[in-house]
Amino acid sequence: MMKVIVGLISLAIVSWVPALSVEGEDAKSDAVGVLTRSDAALKAVKSASYRTVTTVTGVAENFVKPSKGEAVISGWANQLPEKMYVHVAVADGEDTLELTGGGNGDNYFVIDHSNKKGYEDMDPGVLGSLGRTLQAAIVAEFVHPSPMGDEINAESLEMLEEHEVGGELCHQIRVVYSGGRGQSIWSIAKSDDLPRQRTQIFSTPQGEGSLTYQLFDLAIDPEIDPSKFRMKLPEGYEQVDDFAP
Repeated sequence: MMKVIVGLISLAIVSWVPALSVEGEDAKSDAVGVLTRSDAALKAVKSASYRTVTTVTGVAENFVKPSKGEAVISGWANQLPEKMYVHVAVADGEDTLELTGGGNGDNYFVIDHSNKKGYEDMDPGVLGSLGRTLQAAIVAEFVHPSPMGDEINAESLEMLEEHEVGGELCHQIRVVYSGGRGQSIWSIAKSDDLPRQRTQIFSTPQGEGSLTYQLFDLAIDPEIDPSKFRMKLPEGYEQVDDFAP
């Protein structure tokens, strides 16, 4: 799915990929089958919780920083998970930006732990530019109404060698999106047809690179305390009556 919360740069193709396990039309047919099953499995999900690790290489380091996060998401509304809790820590040189954010469908919030300030409003715009950082831990496919539509209808699909992600043996599929929207390599678990990793491939005049999202401790339809989606300021923090910068 190319429908992300805040769009990243869509760029051309990098040539490095693992060896194909199936070739030609058979490869595309198998890939469509895997993606179709994944689409159905994702549509059955009502909510999900997980941890994320994001790594970057090459030119991607110019616009994305490595991060670790955790999230709980449920439903879909207004181009966002309807309910969400996100905690993310982004490495930036010797400093780390740590944010907690989310919303319950009525109010949205973000807490910047570096300056001990919290922002809350019924308008999701309250997240400000910090919303782009929170995106690092939001895997929208788990709650989006059309999770794998763009992948199933991609310009080209290739089955790559199976590999493990977090102990899960995964199908690996290279997707070249239609309309020149770049390419990704998806890793979809054979055990439950749900994604465990996505690598976006970038090529620019300045060089090549990649952005990889890995999922761990995935739980589907977990029991969730509704208070998880409301802002809870730690002691000593200030609530600011304004949108986050």
